[in-house]
Amino acid sequence: MILKAMRSNEEVLNKQYKERIQKAFPADILEIIRLNYSDEQRHLAWVEQALQTRLWEQQPSPQP
Repeated sequence: MILKAMRSNEEVLNKQYKERIQKAFPADILEIIRLNYSDEQRHLAWVEQALQTRLWEQQPSPQP
């Protein structure tokens, strides 16, 4: 399933970003790493929620 593959990728990326924010990068580079890490954390949370709620089985909401 695609979402499981996405979760695996997001887990790897999150691990990499978590390790990188511990490094002694210049402040401007570290800020970019932190922002990207935050994005990846949100991506992983969304994928995990989609898998948990079985998003693919839900009916789409009616459009206004």
